[in-house]
Amino acid sequence: MASGRSRGRYLCPIDGYVVTLGQTGVRLDRPMRLVFRHGEFGRWQVTEPGRVDAERLERVAGRVLGTGCVVSDHYDPDRDRPAGWDGRAGCSWSTPTPRETRRLGWSTSG
Repeated sequence: MASGRSRGRYLCPIDGYVVTLGQTGVRLDRPMRLVFRHGEFGRWQVTEPGRVDAERLERVAGRVLGTGCVVSDHYDPDRDRPAGWDGRAGCSWSTPTPRETRRLGWSTSG
């Protein structure tokens, strides 16, 4: 566990909840951006974000979350998803282009 005043606790930039690294939080291993993808979600066609997704997207609007950023494990890009979840609609991760990454001051070289 991390030492110091925060003791491994971080504020998730997506939902604003306190998470503990290794328990309820994960560290991103590459720069990522949260985006909305329209498409099918189960039997429904989703064309715009619902209230909860809209709030999440608004909190991180246009931001690239850099390597090492700690987010809730609910948003872990590598998390195993249920078999019925097709990942084609809703909040999803996108890898920013090198141009976006440079513009925002992040290094892609590690």
